[in-house]
Amino acid sequence: RAVDADVPVLGICFGGQALSLALGGAVSRADSLVCGWFEIETDQPGLVPSGPWVHFNYEIFSVPMGATQVARSPAGPSAFRLGTHVGVQFHPEATPAIVDRWAESEAPKLAELGIEREDLRAQGERVAARPSGKAFALFDAWRLMAPVRAR
Repeated sequence: RAVDADVPVLGICFGGQALSLALGGAVSRADSLVCGWFEIETDQPGLVPSGPWVHFNYEIFSVPMGATQVARSPAGPSAFRLGTHVGVQFHPEATPAIVDRWAESEAPKLAELGIEREDLRAQGERVAARPSGKAFALFDAWRLMAPVRAR
């Protein structure tokens, strides 16, 4: 309904998948769990900085027809844009503490896939040691590209 009403949408992870579907794209199972802090290749660093970003997903979205792929990871598309709508496959809002809680709740599945919670924690500590406002840069860039509407 938001897309149909021309309300700008920022879809994050599952929300990016839902946005892809709403715009005519698809969601498919990833070859394997994409889990960890990854740099991404970005074509529009002013909109989607290179990261590192947390990927914690079992599925990936396709770039809908007419949309532009903005960023990619080895697992597939990481971000797309169509007008004022932006979908990202990663979690810009996630902190190392949040990822650690996710890893705790997904521990059996992660162990089955050979992913160690301690490795994720170490990745998070390295990321947290770097100053970063990349999530807010992404949020601000998306907000600024959306037209201001009278309420």
